[in-house]
Amino acid sequence: MNQLAPSSKFRFPTLGLIVIAVVLIALTAIFVFKVPFGQVFLYGLLAFMILSYFWTPGRQSNPNDHLDPGSTLNTSASTCTSPFENDDPQNRRHGCH
Repeated sequence: MNQLAPSSKFRFPTLGLIVIAVVLIALTAIFVFKVPFGQVFLYGLLAFMILSYFWTPGRQSNPNDHLDPGSTLNTSASTCTSPFENDDPQNRRHGCH
C-alpha cells in the first residue's frame, strides 16, 4: 500500500490555498471590521511587494552559466577589464559595456 498517495483524487495546490486564505482575510477585514477597501488593497499590495522580494533569485546569473565545460566558447574575447585594472584614472566606465 502506497502511503504517500493522497486519499482524495481532487487536491488544491498550496498556492491556491494561500490565495483563498488571503481573499477571505481581506473580505473579513472589509465586511466584519469595516476597514476601507482602499486601505486593505494598499496594505495587500505592500505586503505582496515585500514578500515577492524574498522569491526573487538570490544572484544575477552570468550569461555563460548555461554553457557546459566542453563548450568551444572563446573566453578571451568575452572577458573585459574591470575599472580597477585600468591605468587611466579619467576612464570612469564601469563593467563590460
